[in-house]
Amino acid sequence: MDNSLIDGCLEEIGKGYRPGLLPWLKQQPARWRRLLNLEDAINKAALGGGQVGLTAALSEYKDFFREMVTAYEMSNTFPLFEGRANE
Repeated sequence: MDNSLIDGCLEEIGKGYRPGLLPWLKQQPARWRRLLNLEDAINKAALGGGQVGLTAALSEYKDFFREMVTAYEMSNTFPLFEGRANE
């Protein structure tokens, strides 16, 4: 397992993370399931030893967090549209 790939991914996510994001995400079952599925894919790729698969899984994980940070910020900025952000 290449810890530097995982550490780098988590550092990148941490730069954009917003307090309250995870509790907000937990309130949205489809998005929360997606997060858990992505983490499962990372674990499988890391344990399987395939760097290509791990890199792809981590990239998808980062993209997911970027998308969720944007949706979370929009839900705080435009609470009227929060229901649409949950879709």
